[in-house]
Amino acid sequence: MGDVKSIIDLEPQIFLDYDGTLVPIRNDPSNCYADSELDFILKYLDKYYELLL
Repeated sequence: MGDVKSIIDLEPQIFLDYDGTLVPIRNDPSNCYADSELDFILKYLDKYYELLL
């Protein structure tokens, strides 16, 4: 547990599920796309934080 704690202590992290959290659930996950508002928010956050999708 010490190794995980030392990584988490380095900087705040947020984990979000894309399919079903940020966008509606689809039968085929490859059909999940961000709308313009979500796209704007993600691009804004990416300027200040390391963003991995």
